[in-house]
Amino acid sequence: MSITINAAEYCVHRNGPIISMVTGSPELDIANGNFFTLFSALGLGTCYAGHMDVRTMRCALDRFDPALAQRAGREEGRYFEQGIDADRIARYVKALRAILAFATERGAFIAWS
Repeated sequence: MSITINAAEYCVHRNGPIISMVTGSPELDIANGNFFTLFSALGLGTCYAGHMDVRTMRCALDRFDPALAQRAGREEGRYFEQGIDADRIARYVKALRAILAFATERGAFIAWS
C-alpha cells in the first residue's frame, strides 16, 4: 500500500466542498511505512489522509533533520518505522519541495491519501 502526496484545492460539489488534486501537480507516491517515518521526522504527525497549508510544509522542510528519518525505528522498534536510507530521503525531500513550489504558485495546499 502507498500514500500519494500532491497539491490540492477545494472544489464545489453538489454535496459541498471537496478536496481535489490540482491538475499537473507533481506528486510523491510513497510506501505507507516510509510516509509515516518521513512525516514523523518532519514533525507533521501521521495520519493516512489529510491536508495542510503550504506554510506548515515549508516550515517542516526548513527545520528537517534527515538523520531523524534514518534513525527512526531503531529506537522505537515498530515494524512500520525501520528508517529510510539517505538517498531515498533526498529524493522524497526534493519531491516535497517541488509539490510545495507548485502549490505555492497556484494558491493550493498539500494533501495526501
